[in-house]
Amino acid sequence: MTAARLGLLGCLCTLALPLGAVPAAGVASPESTVPVHAIRGRHARYVVEVNAKGQVSKVRERSRSRYPQLDAATYGNVVQIFVRTKDGRAVAGVYRVSYDYNPKTKLIQRHVKLLHAGGVDPWALGLVDVYKQIDADQSQKTSDALGKLHLATPAPAPMR
Repeated sequence: MTAARLGLLGCLCTLALPLGAVPAAGVASPESTVPVHAIRGRHARYVVEVNAKGQVSKVRERSRSRYPQLDAATYGNVVQIFVRTKDGRAVAGVYRVSYDYNPKTKLIQRHVKLLHAGGVDPWALGLVDVYKQIDADQSQKTSDALGKLHLATPAPAPMR
């Protein structure tokens, strides 16, 4: 996994994707403003709420691609990103995060755009913390169920 910083409208995000490295944000060519790989459906877009710490606290909208592996990787990444300004401040608000996969270079470019500041709960838990709590609760339930099952199961008879 590689980490890269992308600055778009003063946002700084940390990225780690299993599908490949992320290049720095490039300038669109004068001929076309839409990449060819985006036309073929190899892109995913999310509208997310970001709290006062810069963590994604809610995914409002999700536009899937035709590729489940790309969708899984980008959703996992959008949940984990921190959105910050270049000077390190976090601006609570609503952002659009889009991912474009280029099959020729096997790279994913991420673009972050602030739709509007405010209008969200600035003290909401980040989705990573929410999923962590859900996982801990499920682990406890599974552990309790296995403990009850172990007590209810008789020990095997010794072999002769």
